[in-house]
Amino acid sequence: MNSLVFKVKLLGAFASVLVTVMTYFAMEYAITFSKGREITNSILLYQTIRKNSPLTVDEYLKKHNFIELSKSQALEILDKASFVIETPIYREVFESGNIKLYSFENYYYYSFNIQNKIHYFKNLEKDDNYITYLFLAVIFLILILLSIYIYIIKAIKPLKNLYTKIHSFSNKSGDLSSEISFKNKDEISLVTSEFDKAVERIKKLRSTRTLFLRNIMHEFKTPLTQGTLMVHMLEVDEEDKEKFLHIFNRMKEQLEKLAQLESLTSDDVELKWQELSMLDVIDDVKDILDLEDDSIDYEPITQTYRLNAELFVVALKNLIANAIAYSSDHHVQVVHKNEHLYIINKGGALRSSFEVYTKAFVRDNLTKNGMGLGLYLSKEIFIRHNIKMKYRYLNGSHVIILKLKNIIIK
Repeated sequence: MNSLVFKVKLLGAFASVLVTVMTYFAMEYAITFSKGREITNSILLYQTIRKNSPLTVDEYLKKHNFIELSKSQALEILDKASFVIETPIYREVFESGNIKLYSFENYYYYSFNIQNKIHYFKNLEKDDNYITYLFLAVIFLILILLSIYIYIIKAIKPLKNLYTKIHSFSNKSGDLSSEISFKNKDEISLVTSEFDKAVERIKKLRSTRTLFLRNIMHEFKTPLTQGTLMVHMLEVDEEDKEKFLHIFNRMKEQLEKLAQLESLTSDDVELKWQELSMLDVIDDVKDILDLEDDSIDYEPITQTYRLNAELFVVALKNLIANAIAYSSDHHVQVVHKNEHLYIINKGGALRSSFEVYTKAFVRDNLTKNGMGLGLYLSKEIFIRHNIKMKYRYLNGSHVIILKLKNIIIK
């Protein structure tokens, strides 16, 4: 209903109805005008016959294209003819002046009662000229409206191409390198041209960002690896070694998150989907986080899901790691209910809204040990899986709700 093309078509339909209504009333007016003209002609002819000689009457008939009919001819025609004045009371008033008017096959016929003798006349001018003129006028009007309609449709047609480009760009699909060419330099072509420039600029920024992230990760990985080796070679006690190794491992984890983020937001990456149960995912999370079995309270169900195992495990691992690290009892519940997955842990209320913590590089009470990429990365992964993530704080517990309806395998 909000389509611009639909609105133009609706306007065209309204114009067509308007033309039809106008044509109807114009036809009625033309017929009424024609009848009024014939009433005037009949009165003038009646007066001419009563006042002038037969010679004068003959000249009048020839001049105005009238002929007199015999009674037999007239009666045969008038038997099939219709009254020009259709309303009976108006016709009686007019006929009280000894004049009757008829029409048959687009010709008008007059009947005069003069001195108790009936005279019949026919107007030789066929009464269809107004139809021809009216028809031509209507055709001309329709052609004008049709031309305007086609012009508007052609003028807004590039909007569809522009929409296709914007849709492809927003969904990271399609080839955006080719520009749409326009013959007319109107506002649509200007907007499209500026859009092409913006797309080109964004593509360059994306390319620069990807190159920067990949280079910086490569440059960091080399010294981290060397640092880890050097720690093992240091002649210090084991406690100090563990502290150094923990620092290097944390830095490696953050680099891995950056790599995952770069891969997730890359246009070239296509997710590979698998069918897995949530129990398999939870087990993988436990292995990665090296958790005890009683750290996660989870009761599995017999349900499989369509997901990318590698990314989904990372997303769920980030949620569970945060839930355990910042819960008051270092314990988390994972519960299935009504096609939703609930991740619950006890703890104090957040300082800010949950949406703040799902942004990149937010460091607050929930993400103080990292760069603030965990929840942001989880959110982006869930978006790619078409999973909605919500947050509630109820009765001293944090509750993260994942709507799994779109990944459930029926």
